[in-house]
Amino acid sequence: MTLKQKEYDDDSKWLDDIEDTTRSVWGDQGYFKARVSAKAVPLGSDGSRKRYSVVIHVDEGLQYRLGSIQFSATMDSDYDIHENASGMRLIQEKSSAFDDLGPGDPARRPIFPREELRSLFPLQEGDILDAHKVRQGLVALHDLYADNGYIDIMAMPMTGSDDEHQLISLQVQLYEQRQYRVGKLAISGLDAITKNALIWKLKSGDIFNSQLFTAFFKDNESLLPAGTSPSNSSQIVRNMKDGTIDIYFKFSSCPRQ
Repeated sequence: MTLKQKEYDDDSKWLDDIEDTTRSVWGDQGYFKARVSAKAVPLGSDGSRKRYSVVIHVDEGLQYRLGSIQFSATMDSDYDIHENASGMRLIQEKSSAFDDLGPGDPARRPIFPREELRSLFPLQEGDILDAHKVRQGLVALHDLYADNGYIDIMAMPMTGSDDEHQLISLQVQLYEQRQYRVGKLAISGLDAITKNALIWKLKSGDIFNSQLFTAFFKDNESLLPAGTSPSNSSQIVRNMKDGTIDIYFKFSSCPRQ
C-alpha cells in the first residue's frame, strides 16, 4: 500500500479514499470485516499545497478463511425488466427473488458447469479469504460468459459468515440473460483495398465473442489508422428481440503510414 507523499485535490474526499485503500489491503489478508478510520492533522502548507499527517486506526477483527463458493442462476421472473428511451435494459431485483435459492436446484443451474465456474477462482476451501482473488474470479467469470455471447451477464456475490470457525462462504448469483449472435457488420472510413485485406474471425451468424471482437483490432493493426481501438472506433447495437448484435466500425480517413 503506497499512501506516503500522495497528492489529492483540495475538494476530493481524500480521507475516504485512504480509508478504502487501507480497508482493501486488510481485506486481501482475510480481514473481511475490518473497520478503518483516518484522521488528518494539518502540518502547514508548501506553497499552494497543504500538507497533512494522517493517523489511521484499524480494528481488524477476525481473519477469515474461505468456506465454499457456490453458484446459482436466476431467471427473468426474479426481476422487473424495463427498457429506457435509449434501448438500455434496466434490471431491478424483486425483493423476494433470492429467499429460497439453493445451489442444488436444477431450475437454477448455471449454463456452464459449476465445476468450471469454480475453477476460475484462484482460492481453495480453507485458504485465507483474499478479496483480490475473489475479484479476479469474478472478472474471469464475466469473460467466460462474454466470450460465449452472454455479454449482459451480471454476477452478484453474496456472503455468509461463520464467526465461530472464522469462515466466509460465497453464493454467486448469476443473471445470465440471453445469448447474442453477430448480426450486421458494417465498416466506414476505409478504402476498398484495405477492407478486402482485413482479417475476420467474427462473422455474421456466429455467437458473439468479446475476445474475438477485441482481437480484430490487434489482428488488423497494420491496416487500420493509428490510434484505433474498440472504444473509439466501434459501436455495438443490441437487437434484443432477435438476439443479435450489429457492429459498426468507424475509422478516420487517414490510413496508417
